[in-house]
Amino acid sequence: MQVGAITVKMTKQGIKNGFLHGWAVGIGGMTVDYILIFALYFGLAKVLVIPFIQMPLWVIRAFFLFFLIYDSIKNLIKILLWKARKLINHSLKHSEKLFLQGI
Repeated sequence: MQVGAITVKMTKQGIKNGFLHGWAVGIGGMTVDYILIFALYFGLAKVLVIPFIQMPLWVIRAFFLFFLIYDSIKNLIKILLWKARKLINHSLKHSEKLFLQGI
């Protein structure tokens, strides 16, 4: 399976909310793919090769990919901070327990 925007979103939803949510994102992406295939078959391809149309699409794609990057980095930082807090709390509880035991 290629790693794309839908695959990333499916994986995030699956990890965060469970299999059915990730599966629903995948079904939605597949539905949009089929709609695009039919639209291309019935004449949309002739419109999409016009340079006047291509430029805004490139800009929209670039913003979308930058948003995905920003969102992924933001979530990574949130997870790393959560793990660091958990580790610090565990260390403090363990050291307090050792201190109270007199070691």
